Amino acid sequence: MVSRLLDRLASAATDRTSRFVRSGLHAVLGLLLLLFLLYYLLKDGDEFVRWAKRVTPLARPVQDELYVEAEDATWAVLKGHVFVAIVQGFVSGIGLFVAGVPNAVFWTVVMMFLAMVPIIGVAPVLGGATVYLLTLSRPLAAVLLVVYGMTVVAATDDYLRALVIDRASSLHSATVLVGVFGAAYLFGAIGLFVGPIILALSKATVEVFADYYDLAG
Repeated sequence: MVSRLLDRLASAATDRTSRFVRSGLHAVLGLLLLLFLLYYLLKDGDEFVRWAKRVTPLARPVQDELYVEAEDATWAVLKGHVFVAIVQGFVSGIGLFVAGVPNAVFWTVVMMFLAMVPIIGVAPVLGGATVYLLTLSRPLAAVLLVVYGMTVVAATDDYLRALVIDRASSLHSATVLVGVFGAAYLFGAIGLFVGPIILALSKATVEVFADYYDLAG
């Protein structure tokens, strides 16, 4: 029995070690590929765009407008998801710090990532912090944190997101929701960024083609 137990422990340790090595190798190769592509995109990006326009079988006005719309939509989505999430997580973290919740800095970083997911947002952390305060017999702090989340944090999300992303990309919230969860299911965590961008580019492509070729008419 001791021998079998030692064999199982050794097998489990070997399996975990191999998984750790594979994960580390995958991360290193991915980082090297990212740096390699980033260098050449920054170095030869303009030449690549000119080549793409030259070989694409579309009229030049259509391509120019499509590139402009694609750039605007991409930046709008990125700013809407990254910038707004950082601001909302930071504002929520201030509430945790003032309420005396431990590890407020760590939970602030967590909320910055959660804020990128529609519907979910920072509510799980703020809700958990409220329950934590109640367990410590601090009902006033718990109530103030709930009020702070429903007013200041909610206003930051609604108005700032509308100002940054909705006016620039005119993407409906349901579209962003489908893009986030659908792409996250297909691509993993990177889908939080890729999904809305793909939908924004698709929307811009349809609009450019419809306007130029008068498809609606």
